[in-house]
Amino acid sequence: MPTEIPEGFVPAPINNPFSDLIGPVLYRPFEDGIHIGLRAEKRHLNPGGVVHGGLLMMLVDDLMGATVYTGLGNEPKATVSLNSDFLSAAREDDWIEGVGEITRRTQTLIFVRAQLQVGDR
Repeated sequence: MPTEIPEGFVPAPINNPFSDLIGPVLYRPFEDGIHIGLRAEKRHLNPGGVVHGGLLMMLVDDLMGATVYTGLGNEPKATVSLNSDFLSAAREDDWIEGVGEITRRTQTLIFVRAQLQVGDR
């Protein structure tokens, strides 16, 4: 069972009690933003034996928030809309990693694209 964490990933620099319920959710800063990562455990699986889509959506929401926070600083923000496409399943022991990018900003909204993957999936 793989348990290693890729180099550079650390716990979140800010307290997030909700993420603590499913984590550890880990972060790695990079030159233009942040990566997020989680090692999938048995407790993250749905009855079909793959990582629950709700967990993946929570990771994406957390990733988008971290992307905006890293890019724009500490000002109030909230998710207005979150749409997703699931292209492949994650399984127990998979390292799920994601990266986000700010694609557009208006006076009142910030648009972010985020992608999770396992290896090259």
